[in-house]
Amino acid sequence: YLYIIWATALVTILGVTGFFVLNKKTQLFLPEKIHAHAGFVIFENNKKLDFSDNKFMKIEPCTNEKEHGGNHSEKEIQVEKAHLHDNAGDVVHMEREGATWKDMFTNSKIELDFTKTTGYINGHKVDAYLNKKINSYDSLVVFMGENDPKLLKQAVSKERIMEAEKESEGC
Repeated sequence: YLYIIWATALVTILGVTGFFVLNKKTQLFLPEKIHAHAGFVIFENNKKLDFSDNKFMKIEPCTNEKEHGGNHSEKEIQVEKAHLHDNAGDVVHMEREGATWKDMFTNSKIELDFTKTTGYINGHKVDAYLNKKINSYDSLVVFMGENDPKLLKQAVSKERIMEAEKESEGC
């Protein structure tokens, strides 16, 4: 009879523990907070486009995941994936895993006819570049219209990305 009581207690403890570990609403284990950066530039008919205006930026201050209790709305989680801030229109900030270039363009409200673009990541032409995961220090060059291929040399450098990192260390 004592074994049944111990077995029941053990099953109850394991069940409750499993509930808290697996239930996202309890947030006992917050997602790992990342803060990575990448660069991008867009050329339209040999003209570099400027995305440093406030309308493209995430203006809200960065929040500490633990202070925030991990309770972010779906919209906040989406914006944290990839966005621009500090009026740096060429450096992408990623604060969630799995960010794609499409996330960055959507979150930054950069509207282009992407069917008429060609993307190069780290100097290599990439089909369906919008769906590619953004990796730390990647550099995307997007061409629209007629562009001189020599413009690929104007990709955002790792040094520029690192400079932007230093400017936004508090975030």
